[in-house]
Amino acid sequence: MTPGFCNNIVYNLSSHCLTTDELFVLNKGLTFVPSNPCMHNEVITDIMLFCRNLMLKSMFGNDISNCNVPKKASGFIPQLSPTLHLFLSACEKDVAKYYTEGLFSKYYNLTTEQTTALKGLANNASITIKKVDTGGAIVLMDTAWYNDKIKHLLQDDMAYIEINPVSVKHIVDKVHKKLNTLKNNFSITEETYQFLLIEKPVIPIFKALAKLHKCLNDPPLRPIVSGRGWVTENVSIWIDFLLKPYIQQMDNILIDTGHFLQILGNVTKPASVDNVLMVTLDINSLFTVINNDYGITSITELLTGLGVTENKIELIRDLLTLVLDNNVFLGAGSTYRQAQGVAMGTPCANTYANLVLSKWEMMNILGNATWKDHILMYVRFVDDIFILWNGEYDMFNSFLSYLHTTTTFLKFAHLTTL
Repeated sequence: MTPGFCNNIVYNLSSHCLTTDELFVLNKGLTFVPSNPCMHNEVITDIMLFCRNLMLKSMFGNDISNCNVPKKASGFIPQLSPTLHLFLSACEKDVAKYYTEGLFSKYYNLTTEQTTALKGLANNASITIKKVDTGGAIVLMDTAWYNDKIKHLLQDDMAYIEINPVSVKHIVDKVHKKLNTLKNNFSITEETYQFLLIEKPVIPIFKALAKLHKCLNDPPLRPIVSGRGWVTENVSIWIDFLLKPYIQQMDNILIDTGHFLQILGNVTKPASVDNVLMVTLDINSLFTVINNDYGITSITELLTGLGVTENKIELIRDLLTLVLDNNVFLGAGSTYRQAQGVAMGTPCANTYANLVLSKWEMMNILGNATWKDHILMYVRFVDDIFILWNGEYDMFNSFLSYLHTTTTFLKFAHLTTL
């Protein structure tokens, strides 16, 4: 497979030769929406929802005390005010005129040729189109090559176990039973229970994103299981809500590039320091390698050290166990359960992995007197670590060898700049 860089954001790793119109359409991005002459009802629905939101704002004001608490969406429809009724009626007339008189054709955002190209790409089963793992680019891959990569990922029997499709119902029933138990024990309220409960779950699909920043010729894939619609989706959202505030207490966890530059700008080089190495470490396959027992124990110890109550910690442990032990998905024509690690696409994945690594860092790096004087700066963005190292390269290699002995599953790739 010979990679060819196509104009702007499109990488073509497939054997398909892109036409000019296909390339133009792809460069619109995967979130581009073509004009649709049959969207009259959808437009009216959107306007009605907008009016509903305005009315709710008018009724309840700016009270945001509980707006961030995850809860089941309300179906309450307030009676519209006379002013909003007039606004809605005027919009309905304008939209009807727009569609019935064919005014939409003046603003169609694709030509006939480009529309044909878009349909051709959508119906071409020999190619798979995905966004890349990092950045906003798009990559085209031969479907056969992509499927072979997916099968190879699923052969990791430490992380994934093939299961009988019949057992999916037993897993769903187990989750429902546990949630009911938590409600009956007053660990969660009725309102929280109603939010967490997904009565008719949808089994997620195992997908993968190409890591083009690693290799252009034969890029590795990052596994993604979104978990949207699955029985533990809302449980994962709730865990993320409970744990995310503790991320803000970890000074070495980066928020964005601006945060990194701010920390870097505040670093003062001691006068006695001669050699400073800039080092980046990449943790290999972080989300799938964290042992579940290790992860839950780390979260427990971390929260205990932060003064969290035993009841709250026990609830978080129970909910985390539900998410980690019951992640089911479809891939390569079979049904699988993730036996180890957290699904990268589940809502609590980043927060969970961040806190587990924070506990590991406190024990083995930030609180270790042996290396403390050598580390001028240590920050991390999920699985990417940046270090300003005070010392010779040989000493850093000793540090890296030490890191590999701290667990059986964390492995690091590194790049060092003098």
